[in-house]
Amino acid sequence: MTKEELLQGQSLNKILETSALTPLFQPIVSLKKNKIYGYEALIRGPSDSGLHSPVNLFDAASRHGRLAELDLMCRDVAIKHFGLLGLKQKLFINTIPAALLQQDYQHGLTLNFLKKAGIPAEQVVIELTEQYPIDDYNLMRDATEHYRDMGFSIALDDLGAGYSGLRTWSELKPDYVKLDRHFMQNIHDDAQKRQFVQSMLDIATSIDCQVIGEGVEIREEYLVAQEMKIDFVQGYYFARPTAQPIQTIKPELFNKRQTKTMFRQVQPRSNTLVSSLLSSHAPLNVQDNVNTVGDRFQQASDLIALPVINHLNKPVGMVWRDEFMTLYASRYGRDLHGRKPIQMFMDDTPIIAEMKLPLKTLSQLITSQDEHSQHSMFIIT
Repeated sequence: MTKEELLQGQSLNKILETSALTPLFQPIVSLKKNKIYGYEALIRGPSDSGLHSPVNLFDAASRHGRLAELDLMCRDVAIKHFGLLGLKQKLFINTIPAALLQQDYQHGLTLNFLKKAGIPAEQVVIELTEQYPIDDYNLMRDATEHYRDMGFSIALDDLGAGYSGLRTWSELKPDYVKLDRHFMQNIHDDAQKRQFVQSMLDIATSIDCQVIGEGVEIREEYLVAQEMKIDFVQGYYFARPTAQPIQTIKPELFNKRQTKTMFRQVQPRSNTLVSSLLSSHAPLNVQDNVNTVGDRFQQASDLIALPVINHLNKPVGMVWRDEFMTLYASRYGRDLHGRKPIQMFMDDTPIIAEMKLPLKTLSQLITSQDEHSQHSMFIIT
């Protein structure tokens, strides 16, 4: 353990021993009713600590094996303070799926927290944040159904930024999805972002799911969200997170949009295409050896998978990072397999989707895969 990790561990211990956490609340605004629909609880560590940022705080808890403990404490602190505020709108509480699935996670405590605060379960939305990959979807489904049975609603956070957003959406069937702020920022100047958001809106409409656009910071972004009929938005345009959140929105922020449409409206339609999800990656060749593939993955830590083509430039397989690195990083992995062609280790039955395939059809293809081979990545041709 490095000195820095040791100091972080000591800071984390002190925070958990003294509940030194501060909850802030940011309004989530309904664009249909022009009023506050709910508040997201956001946790901060001590302002004089390196663990003030929630990212640093949860990373430290994960490294020191205290993720479940921190998750529950955040929930307790947020609920207690929200109860003191006496607000009647929805309370969105973040949780990490990895924490819910840990053996030491104490299920059932949330209802006790709510009872003490005088808040009904129906007022609370459990917001799943994909900071870490979900390894067991069966357990995750059971956990979310457990919360639903108690009266909670479920939201999927940061759609488009996590490890397997589309699959998680189709598996867990949340009541809300929150579009990652990347897709809302400067959306008024980016036709591709509007197309992606429209695709998500079309899917959400078809499965009775409500959409929340995060990171709306300027008026132009708000106007586009209004134009596209996004259900709810959240961001600095309306309010920053504060310990004492605003309870009403200034009427002038809801001024009617310009009479001239800011962009040509893309009408919702059921045949929104797979092409809107396209991102480019240089493919592997079936004859590339394992060492070459290992170098590719090591040079790009965020790369989840790589497509494989044959001598005719036809896609024939996919190499999945987690499965490949398990083999490659094993004790004798490189020595035994380093010079072998990747064709021997690739998944030869990946989903291959044409650019003109409707997104709804793609979603059905993903969820119809065998449970053990199911992936949310696919090859687009």
